[in-house]
Amino acid sequence: MSKRNAAGWGWALALAAVVGLIAGCGGGGADDDAGGGAFQGTYAGTFTGTDAGTWRLVVDGDGLVDGTAHSTVEDLDYVVSGEVDEAGALSAGLYNNGLYRGTYAGTIAASGAVAGTWSNDEGSDRGTFAGQKQ
Repeated sequence: MSKRNAAGWGWALALAAVVGLIAGCGGGGADDDAGGGAFQGTYAGTFTGTDAGTWRLVVDGDGLVDGTAHSTVEDLDYVVSGEVDEAGALSAGLYNNGLYRGTYAGTIAASGAVAGTWSNDEGSDRGTFAGQKQ
């Protein structure tokens, strides 16, 4: 092979590497909505049952959930932490003073409606929750 052809191959390989690097860096991958990113936003609503109150959740671009719930019956504030998957399934824990106190499990619909059930860690308190994207 002549030096001229060898140099041509070198440029072709360098160009292929740059194209591969550009293609691998931008968006557009199949995993863009993995983890519930399509549900990103702020949601709020109420919960009822053996306890009652209000809740507010923020879902980030990775489907991670952070929020609060306030019991009007017990006058307690809870931290809500969990995740939403790509199908809209919501799973979160309730924490008070850093201790696990219960579970929220439900769904977020494409319309932004939220619904599900909650229970305390002992299972003696339970109910439902509902809300909407803000």
